[in-house]
Order: sequence, then C-alpha cells, then structure tokens
Amino acid sequence: GYRVVNESTVQIADSVSSSAFYSSKPTYYSQIVESAQCDELFPSSVAMSGSELLINGIFLGNDQSFTGTPVDLSSKLINTVYVYYNSGTDTLIGIVFAWNDYNYTTLGSAVASDVQVLDFSSDTGQQRFLWYIDVIYSASKTQQLTFYWARAREPVMVVIEQVADGTGYHSNYFQRDIDASMVDVIWYNPAAYSSVVLSLDGYFFGNADSYSTEFATQQTRAQDGSAFLNHLVAGTTYSYEIGGTFLFSPANGEPLSAVSSLTSSTADFTTASGVQILCSNSGLMQMQVNFEALPEVKIRLQSGGTNAQVDMGDAANLVGRVTSAQNAQSLWLQEAHFQYVDSPVNPDFSGYPVKVISYWSSSDTCIRGLALVYMDRNGNELNYWIAGSGTGFTASDAQGIQDWSGFQELQGLPTAVYYQAASNCLRGIEFRNSSGSAISGCLGPAGDGQCSTLAFSQPSAQSGSPDYYLFSLTAGSDNSGDFIYNLSSSYASIDMPVLLARDRVCELGSYFDPHFIRDSFYDLQYNLANDPSVCGTKQELLDQSPVSSVTFDGTNAIYQQKITRERDDPSAKVVTSASGVSITRFNDWSVPSYCFYDAEGEQTGQAKTIQEAGLTAAGVNEFPFSMDIYQDETYSSAYSTSTPTLILGEPVYVMVTADMSVTTFEVVATDCWATPTDNPDDPQLYFIQSSTCASDTTFVRDTVSSPLSDAFHFDAFAWFQNEAVSAAPIYLHCDVRACPTGNSFCQITDPASCPGGKRRRRAVPADDETPPKGSKRYTVHRSDPIFVLKPKRVEALFVDRSSGIVQKLPSGNEDSNSHPHTSFAMLFLFFTFTLTFCMAAKLFRVKRTSGICLRSMLYHVVARHRSPYDNHRVH
Repeated sequence: GYRVVNESTVQIADSVSSSAFYSSKPTYYSQIVESAQCDELFPSSVAMSGSELLINGIFLGNDQSFTGTPVDLSSKLINTVYVYYNSGTDTLIGIVFAWNDYNYTTLGSAVASDVQVLDFSSDTGQQRFLWYIDVIYSASKTQQLTFYWARAREPVMVVIEQVADGTGYHSNYFQRDIDASMVDVIWYNPAAYSSVVLSLDGYFFGNADSYSTEFATQQTRAQDGSAFLNHLVAGTTYSYEIGGTFLFSPANGEPLSAVSSLTSSTADFTTASGVQILCSNSGLMQMQVNFEALPEVKIRLQSGGTNAQVDMGDAANLVGRVTSAQNAQSLWLQEAHFQYVDSPVNPDFSGYPVKVISYWSSSDTCIRGLALVYMDRNGNELNYWIAGSGTGFTASDAQGIQDWSGFQELQGLPTAVYYQAASNCLRGIEFRNSSGSAISGCLGPAGDGQCSTLAFSQPSAQSGSPDYYLFSLTAGSDNSGDFIYNLSSSYASIDMPVLLARDRVCELGSYFDPHFIRDSFYDLQYNLANDPSVCGTKQELLDQSPVSSVTFDGTNAIYQQKITRERDDPSAKVVTSASGVSITRFNDWSVPSYCFYDAEGEQTGQAKTIQEAGLTAAGVNEFPFSMDIYQDETYSSAYSTSTPTLILGEPVYVMVTADMSVTTFEVVATDCWATPTDNPDDPQLYFIQSSTCASDTTFVRDTVSSPLSDAFHFDAFAWFQNEAVSAAPIYLHCDVRACPTGNSFCQITDPASCPGGKRRRRAVPADDETPPKGSKRYTVHRSDPIFVLKPKRVEALFVDRSSGIVQKLPSGNEDSNSHPHTSFAMLFLFFTFTLTFCMAAKLFRVKRTSGICLRSMLYHVVARHRSPYDNHRVH
C-alpha cells in the first residue's frame, strides 16, 4: 500500500565496503489465502549496540555481542531522522527517530561532531514515512546508511459505474433508465484511509468548473470501497483525480496531522444524457426528457413573509434544542456519498413535504412532537422530527396526520401557517393554500377551528418568477426535544422551464412531482406517418419517393427533432448595441434527436443532451478543435448537413482542425475510434487508427495544406449485431496532439513500423508520454453522427455530394451496374466457364495456365464490381 518516493544516504566512513550489505526491507511471500492481508512493516522495533542497528529484529551488522534494548515503535510513523556521527573516526554515534518535532527515542548519543537531519515533514499533507534502512557494515562499524521514504498509494482499480434511476421514477412510456446526475465510484484501498478525496473538473451548474469532494468514512486496507457522486450535469464529461487521507498523532495530546496519499493520474467519465427516445416501425416517435437533463433549474429560498420567528412565550429561557427540517433535504442522497467541499448551487433541495405528522398525550396541553415528511429517490417517505421522535409517536395516544401526496399541482401545497399557543408552547398548527383554504385541520390538543393566529405567509415573488411554497419548519424545543416554544419557516420557489419542439410552437407535456422534483419529466409523442413534419420535425428523405408514400418500411429516411427551452429564443441569439458590443442571452442547451429508418425496415433512435457552455474563458494555451466530414479527397467542401448519410463501403473523409491563428504549430490525430452512441467510452467501439497506425485495413492518412489540420479516410461500415447488420449511427472520436512544428511528440509512425492487427482502445491513452512544454493532448468528439445505408440495390443509388443525401438514379440513367441480378448471373457463368477451363488445363498439364486463369478471374471480379458512386475505386 506504500511506494518509495525518496531515499537519503548518510556516508559516515571515507571508504565504504561494497560487500558488507544489510537491509531491514520487508519481504513478502504470497500464497492463495482468501481474505489474507500482509501487514505494512514500518520500523516498529529499534535498538542500537555500539555502531550496529537492530530494526524489526533484523541485525544490520555482524557483531556477535549485541547488547542494546529494543524500543517499541509499534503504530508509530517516522518522518524525521537525526543521524549523529564522528567523521574523524568514521563512527556512528546515535540516531533520533521523530514525527515532526516529537522525538520518539534516541538510540546511542545525540552528541557528536557531525549531524545530518533527514526531514520529510510537511504542512500540506505530503509527509514521507521511513519504511526501511539499508546499511553497509564492516570492520565492526556502520559505514553508510540509506533511508527509504514512502508515501501511501492512492486508491487503485477505480471504476465509475452508472446508476439506475430510483424506483420512484415516473414515465408515460419508458422503463427506468440511467440517472444522469450521479455515478457510483468504486475503488480498492491499499491503505487504511480515514477519508477518500475526489477532485472533479468539468461543467457544473454555478460559477465554478472544479470541485473537491470527500467521502469521510474510515476505510479498511485491502478491501473495496464505494460511494455515490451526485449533482452531476447530464451529457457532460468530467475529469477526476482520487486520493486518500488519514490523520496521525505521534502520542496522546499531540496535534493531529493530515496525511495525504499519492494521487492518481486524471481519468474521465461521461454522464448519461437523461433523455429517452423510441422510434417505432409504424412511425410513432416517443421521447422523454428527465429532470436531470435540464439546464440549471433556479431554486430560490426565503423565510416566511409575515414573521421571521414566532415565539410561544418565554422561549429564550425554555428552548434547549433547535432542529430544522431543512436538514432533511439531503436525505434523498444515497447513504454513502461524496460530500462537496464547496457545494454546487442548491444541491440538496429535493422537494416540498408530502405529509405533516404531530402527536401528543391526552394529558398534554401542547403538541409534543412534530415532523415533516419528505420523499426520497425510491419513493420512500422520510420522517424528519423537528420536535419529538418516532418512538414517541408510536407510544402516543393522540396523533394528527395530514397527507398532501395527492396534490400534484403546486397550488394545492401549503403557503401559510396558522397556530394557537398556550402555556408557552405550541398548542395547535394549521396549514393553508394560496387561496386561503385550510389543507389540514388544526393539528394538536387545540382542536379544529382553534388555529386563528397567522404565523407565516407566502413571500412575494419577483415579477415573472414562480410563487413560493412552504418546504421547511424549524422548531425550538426543550432539552429532551419535546414540545415547541418557537417556530421559523423556509419557503422555496422552483423555476421549471417550458420546453418546446423544433417549431418553437409544440409544447412538451410536463409532469412535475413537487415532492421529489428529480422525478419530474417532460415528454413528446407524435406519429410521423400522419405528418412527417409535425412539430417542426426535419425530414431527410434518402430517396425520391413522394412524402405521401412514406411507410417506414423499405424507405431510407432520417427525422430530426430538437428540444429547447421557451425562454431561449434562437432568433435573438446575439444582440449588438449601438457601441458595437455584442451580447447574447441565448442558452445553448438543447436535446437533438434522430429517428433513422433504413431500406430494410429497421429503425433506430438517438437522443442526447447538449448543455449550455461553461462560464470559463479558454486560456492562451487551449486549442479548440473541430471534426468535419468532407465530400471528397480534396477536403474543400464539408457536407452541408450535420448528419451526412453514406453508402456502405463509401469513403468517409474526416479532417480534424485546430481553431487557432498560430501557424507554427501542427496537429496530428493519433487514435480514432467509432461508437454507436455519443459516449466515447461506449464498450462497443471500433478502432480506426491507433498510435497513428492503421487499425482498420481501409484507413489512409491524407495530406492537406494546413499544418493545423490532419485528414484521413476510411470506408464506411455498419455495426453487426445479433447476426445482422444494424442501423445504429456512427459517432467518431479522436485523440489529438498539438505541438510546435517539428516536435517529436507529433511525429507520425512510419507505416512500415506499425504492428499488424487491430487493438481495442484502452482506458488510458495509448502511451503515457508526458507532453513536452508547449504541446497538448486532447480528445475530440463529433457531436453528430453519420448514418450508413445498406440499400437493397446499391447500384441504383448515388450521393448528392453537396448535401450528403442519397437519391435514386432517375429512370433511364441506370448503367449496367444497376442490374445486380443480371450482373451476378453473367459473372456466375463466366466463373463456371473459366473454372472448367482451368481444371481441364491442369488435367492436361498446360503450363502457366493456372496463373492466367487466376488473373483473368480477378480482372473480371474487379471490372464487374466497381463502386456505383466512384468510377475509380474498387470495393
């Protein structure tokens, strides 16, 4: 669990023997034993006799008359050593072992002509620990000591797993999906950390793009640990570093020191989209946008509008404990989860209370216990007692409960609180809605109709903002937590957006769950067979069949939809003032989706979330990249559509470009791969090139004029799944390097030196080479897919190069390649004749005939199977 990171040598004698070597280094012997653990052997027992050391029972010398008494240093860590010696006599005099300024023991004497201090203490948690000592001992003297210093290793074998939506998930069409706002982090503990720290870098709702999180739970060495990471943004890639920390004190009463482990290299993970889509072969399109896919939902918190606090009497002398139900807002989180050091905006608000519970004894004058009830992600009710307890509730003989779970509209939730007080405590409490109607009785010994004094009212919302509703109460009770002597309130306002389809007219259905807002969702459903352009759907018909005859079976077509917020007006993206300064209030959040129908009646749906841009500006060394698909090998014209459609086997021309004005840099794509989803870490992936070497046999690197671009092409392919060709789209991703011209970091491997075969993408870059100063390594993703067709009659189709749309050749313009059955019949006859001739020739031993036959057969295969879209390429 520890790794040597430093070593310190103290040479005592002028001349050192090379053969008299001794070491206290621990040696481990392993065998297969279930749940076995090897102890970490730091110096736990030390002694010194003359000039010879005894460490952990190991003599670091060869004298036969050792008389020193061992000192027990069990469970002690050493980060500082003082070595005392006389250089004139080449004699070790003494050693002091310490932690910071606390000395554990002095072996020998601390009085000598020479001293070396080996101090590896740290104020930032970077302490090194003494692990073992090497000694050269000869002529009854310690001639040289080498101290090896270690640090705890970081958590290893880290796995990021997606988490399913809670069982409280709602939908009109779909089953539970992946929760896009959280992941499960799993790791192995090489050391017994007191907490695990995860540093995140990526897009968050708020003003920061990096956070530190901590899982402050004692870890067990040599066992797995896991915790959930919440408050993530859908469809976002995050980089993380993970490390462990623990606290150590050298003795009782001494200050604790925070000790940090080494940290791992940065790794990435991408959250789910939070969007679900289904495209049926009847033309029915269904899509759901879950709450976690939304851009930032503004939640405003405010105290009650009438009184900041209501005292029932002599509250100042009676209140012994204050409890707020607002603390319950974090109970929806998974039990084991990372806590944010600086929390993102309103991360723990879960929703409005679903119930209120009160109890008292028949002999009580006032309410003894009061709880607000909230929902968690699995639909479970969580009682949060601001006075009293669950045990007291069970034992009580008088209770009052009000259930608001039936109110799926905010207008039915409480906005005002009325009460009655007596004998310095709360006698009754009643809740009313925005229309002034009571939505509970007067709960408590006071009885119905007795709660007439206003405690809290709905705060006034700003113009254009949603209304406030009660979400928490805080109570001051006696020292045992019973009875209520004062109350305060908190209100929340949730600004849920209106979502529109591509035409900016069709409004998505919204299903708001006020009691657990993360189970809220939006949906859209329509039938393309009735109207292919419904709600602004963009139709790309990939043949020339009239729209009215589209049947979603035997037709190649793509239907594109795009969901945006009503408040984001695309027609007013940029506003330019009279002074020439341009600003924008347009949010780039959107949900693009595709329904793709191929000629054989297969269909597939794709949807993703594009979050609004982060608030940080690009630094001077940050190079934004683009990846485009071009029409031909000249790389002069990219396809006008963002989702070009190509024919199976057609060349795909790809160019990656750095958007920068500096011309003394060059760009090289080193690793490129394809996935059926926009997730670059999708387990189903296909490598096109790896470490600048071809992984796909059709990969060819092309030459372009700009050093800031790298271009290549390969033949279009389709995914083969379940023994059939799939209609799934193809997303491209590339690892790219940018460096000063001529830097070896951007060198392309000579194809002759490339290894053969294909290699799957590793979880880490193909090489661990650190970029030299001034160079960068990036991963570039193409946000939109390409579609590949497998039409029944390839020869009768051609590609419109300007649009990327596939069309049928008009009648009368079909060439001989338009008749595949005739072509194959003629080809079969020719093969039969040629094969018969070759066999006869071999039978009669005609020289060189077999070679002529083979070349003739290949020639005709090539001639008869030229590509219909490229007169000079052969497939």
